[in-house]
Amino acid sequence: MDAKMYPAPVLAEPFTRSMSTVAAYAAEITDAKNTSSILRVLQSTFTFDDLKHCKRIRRSIQDKTMHVLLCSKKEVTSADQLETKLKSILSDRLQQCLRSPYTVQVPAFAPITRAQFQEASNSWPVIFHENKELERAIAGKLFSSEENLLISKLLEVAISTGLQSKSENKVGVVVTRARSDEVLTSNFGNTQEHPLNHAVMMAIDAVAQQHRGNRDAALDEENPPKRPRVDNADYLLTGLDVYISHEPCPMCCMALIHSRVGRVFYDKDTSCGGFRTGYQIHTIPSLNHHFQVYRMCPES
Repeated sequence: MDAKMYPAPVLAEPFTRSMSTVAAYAAEITDAKNTSSILRVLQSTFTFDDLKHCKRIRRSIQDKTMHVLLCSKKEVTSADQLETKLKSILSDRLQQCLRSPYTVQVPAFAPITRAQFQEASNSWPVIFHENKELERAIAGKLFSSEENLLISKLLEVAISTGLQSKSENKVGVVVTRARSDEVLTSNFGNTQEHPLNHAVMMAIDAVAQQHRGNRDAALDEENPPKRPRVDNADYLLTGLDVYISHEPCPMCCMALIHSRVGRVFYDKDTSCGGFRTGYQIHTIPSLNHHFQVYRMCPES
């Protein structure tokens, strides 16, 4: 693995999508002194529900004009209908302050990242509240240099572990304590013996065996329980970190979700992965557990 790499977050589609636009109506304001009055009338007339992320006023630096966003095209059927509506709600004085409405493309949804904000601002000004931690993660500055070295080291272990596999896909997995170099297990796939013996599944089973061993050792042999204890949490990797040489398949991604892992780091995308190239399983809102996923990317 290249030394000049950093863990980039694998984000849900709303964080990575391009800013699409929708049609709306706007008009130039010829007398800025009446802007507040015009806005009060517009806000009491048009719902503006689907464009709440858009600012109502756009100032043009080039020609020093001011434009007001009137309404979405969903609220009126035509420009003629809009002009008729404006005449009915605006006083003669305010009507003289507005030029004829025109169609404009505005951002269809609120930006989440700074990159989306910059793209959206090219069409119309929008409201944006920056998430500084998210931006640090996207820029590769979320982890310290020491943390980056630890992540790279553990991924190297996962890669070298995967090379021991006799399976066609040389996938290796390392499971550690949260934010620690304490390795609980390292495993590679064994699909030539059974098709479900993926590396991730083998690692989860190995940790479960450790849990069972620790539990059984803690039982008092002289005072055994009246009935066998069934511990449904044996398989749980709650809060643990998982390092994988390759993006896991959807089956393994779901196993990681059910195991309650804390974070997942992987080195290479796969054509049928469940995190980035396929389904973004870890971001599905209806699932009952979510965790952070990072993919190694070259430094820019």
